[in-house]
Amino acid sequence: MARPIYAHELSDPDFAWLLSSFREQHPEYIMVEGNCLPVSLIREVTPVRVGVPMQNEAEDLDTAEPE
Repeated sequence: MARPIYAHELSDPDFAWLLSSFREQHPEYIMVEGNCLPVSLIREVTPVRVGVPMQNEAEDLDTAEPE
């Protein structure tokens, strides 16, 4: 869900508590911070490595004799 964050909300202690509470409960989220940017929380995930054959392995597969 997304909604705009207004300038007056950034100085609101309840809003600050909401953000800090969320970050404490969900440490896998990182906050993208910058001037004039909306508050953005992005979930950090561990990349999954997908095996892709090397070029010479792919050539071996293409030229292999069918069984």
